[in-house]
Formats: sequence, structure tokens, C-alpha cells
Amino acid sequence: MKRAREVGMRKVVGSERKQLIIQFLGESVFITIIAMVIAMSVLQFTLPHLENFLEKQLEVNFFNNPLLIFILFGVAVLVGLISGIYPALILSGFKPINVLRGEFQTSKSGVLLRRILVIVQFVITITLIMGVLTVMVQIRYLKTIDMGYNREHVLGIPNFLGDRDDVLKQRLQSVSSVLAVGRSNRLMGQGIAVQSIPEGSDPERSVNWALFFIDEDFFTTLDIPVLQGRAFSKESATDAEEAIIINEAAQRITGWDNPINRRVDLVMDVGGTITKRIVGVVKDFHFDSPRRPTDPMVFQYTLRRSPLLLARLAPGKIVEARNEIESIHNELFPNRDFNSFFIDDIFDRQFNNDREFASHLGFFSGVAIFIACLGLIGLVSFSVEQRRKEIAIRKVLGCSEKKITILLAIDFLKWICIANVIAWPVGYISMQKWLEEFVYRIPFTVVPFVISGAGALVVAMLTMTFQSVKASRTNPANVLRQDM
Repeated sequence: MKRAREVGMRKVVGSERKQLIIQFLGESVFITIIAMVIAMSVLQFTLPHLENFLEKQLEVNFFNNPLLIFILFGVAVLVGLISGIYPALILSGFKPINVLRGEFQTSKSGVLLRRILVIVQFVITITLIMGVLTVMVQIRYLKTIDMGYNREHVLGIPNFLGDRDDVLKQRLQSVSSVLAVGRSNRLMGQGIAVQSIPEGSDPERSVNWALFFIDEDFFTTLDIPVLQGRAFSKESATDAEEAIIINEAAQRITGWDNPINRRVDLVMDVGGTITKRIVGVVKDFHFDSPRRPTDPMVFQYTLRRSPLLLARLAPGKIVEARNEIESIHNELFPNRDFNSFFIDDIFDRQFNNDREFASHLGFFSGVAIFIACLGLIGLVSFSVEQRRKEIAIRKVLGCSEKKITILLAIDFLKWICIANVIAWPVGYISMQKWLEEFVYRIPFTVVPFVISGAGALVVAMLTMTFQSVKASRTNPANVLRQDM
């Protein structure tokens, strides 16, 4: 805009439009090439931090990779051409007589394009903010929902298959800060599947059930309720040979209202089929990821294939109990390292990828907000430049700085509101798609919409207020004198 008269004068003295276009495009490309060089330098300094953020090893060596430099140079030129083509065409198309008379006016299409670009920037920003809020709330929700068992303060001690494992369990049961001790064959997300053929079913239509090997105290240790029948018992001589317990999901597959004493054929991984009798049904619980529905489960009573010891510790005595368990372990197994973990930590680790996703989303939201603010600053500055004579005359006629600031701000706030209207359905559809991966998911509320929209409005208001106040404080005499 400020170069309109320069262009008019150059056209008067014989410059062709093609020359002007090449000049303005050259200036734009030159700026983007400088930006590329600065970006490459910044990348070299920030690469270690970027590797920590992405948790990946990155190898970037510009000087040993001429092809990479050539590609980056090509990208810089392309960005320069794309970003400069519109202003180059507009500037080179000025009519000298109108410009020199001071009658130059921006076209409606140009104003519309600038507003569309700012709206698009804020749509992206608001959508990203909604994404961050939704991911964080979903993770917090998954960590608090009832997974069907009590995972708090449960210490896991793996790799036990020796003859003295029962001695360790008995010793731990006598420790006052240990509330219960059970055994299992698997951690969350691990284990084996077994083909099951319920009594009266077609043998050709077997179903895979998740197989657990446990002892008589497994359900008690994890607070898993038995809904029908009974749990395994040491007193029952036949439990190890023929008894199984299933969960509700497995019961639904069989279609039996009362499955107690009904028989199921299990096709074992070592070959052959064994027939088992159901003695109990336990409540469904999620031992795997909450992204998936509860698997049908079958439990066998066996100590030979239950290498994982689970100990529930008394609240408030976690450190004391763990140290005592380690001491007993080292006494019984002096040649074996003591390894342990908390079930809660294993469960929490399932959400590492989601937390990283939220972290990356948050970072790029910040970048998007910054870029959107730059676009808004440009648009406000441009509008103020066009209306500076109007602002000066308003001040001469007694309009206060506050009223001028409000006048300028209102014109832009409506575009931010339009960006909200567009971003909300986009964010809703995107996050709804992501939430479909989870069996348990939060219901959509107005909170992410309100926070993201309000956040964008606040940022926009701060940006516009700064520019508007600056414009309203300009001495009107200086403005009017320059335009004379």
C-alpha cells in the first residue's frame, strides 16, 4: 500500500508490469531464502531439545547432504513465489493516474482474501485447542474409571517358577503391611488365547478366550467379585484337574443363564483337547487396554504356570512393605535379583502414546496461535493504515481513544466468531473419530468449545487492542499533514 506511489511513478517513467512483478517476486523469494538460512541455524541449535521432545534420534547434517540443501532451497523459492504472487500482481496492476491522484482503493476481493486467511488460521488454532483439551480429559477419565478390579498399591514380582515360591507367598502373607497375595501367569496386555468349545456347541465354531493361570487368591488380591458359583480353593482336590472360572463376557458367548457345572472343551497350545467344568463366574474386568472391549476370559487353577506374584500393600505403608518384601525375597533367593513393579504404573504406561500426542498437539497449538496472531497483527495494521485519516478526523471531532479502539476491535471480532462457528464442528468430528478407538470415552460437553473459543477471542482481543491503542494515540495533525 505504501509503495503504491512508487509503482505509479515507475510506470510513468516507463517500467513494464513484467519488470515490476519480477522485482516484487524477487524480494519475496529473497526474504524466504533468508528465513530458510535462519531456520537451518535454529534447527542445529535446538536439535537436542527436539529429539527429547519427540523421543526420537534425529540425524540432520546439511553440509554432508547437498540434495537436502537443494530441496530446502527449492521449498524456500516455492514459498516465496506463492506468498509473493498475489501482492506482486496487485502492486504491478496499479493505475498510475489513480495512484498519483490519491484515489487508490483496495479491492473487495483483496479484503475478502485477507479475512479468509485470518479466519483459516484461527479455525486451525481453535481446532487444535479443542483437541488438546479432549485428549487430556479423556486420559484423566480413563485413569479414574472402574476397570473392574482394584489396581492401587498392588506390587508385581515376576519370574517365579521354583519350588520355594509358595514359601515366599506364605512369608509375605504373614507381613502386617501386606493385605493379600495371589499369583497369575500374565501382565496386562500379555498372555495367550485358547480355543473354547462350550458344551453343545459346534466344534467347527470354536471361540478364542483369553487364558489365565491363577491360584486361589488371585481374585481376592485384585478385588474381583465372584458373581456366580465360587472361587478356586486349596481344599478342593479336583479344582486343579477339571475346574475353570469364566467371566461375564465368556458367559454371554455361551448363552447360559446358569453356567455352573456346565462343561467346556479347551484346545490347548501344546496340542490336544481337555474338558473342564465351570465352577464360577467373575465380573468383567479390563486387564488389557481400555480401547478394546472386555475379552472373554477363562481361568485355570495351576501354580506350575503362574510365575507372577501379586501383593496388595496397605495404604500409607508402601515403602515399608516393599522394603520388607525385598528383604524376605533376598533371604529366600540370594542368587536371584529382586524385580518388582506396581500394576498401576503398568496401566498408566498404556497412555504414554496418548500423552505424547497431547503434548505434540499442545506444542503445535502454540505455534498455530502464534502464527494466527501474526496474521491478525498484519490484518489490523493494514486496516489501521487504510483508516488512519478516518481515525485522525474522529479524534479531531472529539472521539476518545477508548471508542476508537472498540470501533476497530468490533470489526475483527466478528471474523473470530465466524472462525469459532467453523472450527467447532471440525473439532467435534475430528475428536469424535479419535474417541471411537476407546470403549470407555468421555461424553462431549460444551467445555472444550467454550474454552477454545474464549481462548481464541482473548488472544485476538489482546492482539487487536495493542494495535488499536497504538493507532488511536497517533497525533491526528501529523496524519492529516502527511496526506495533504
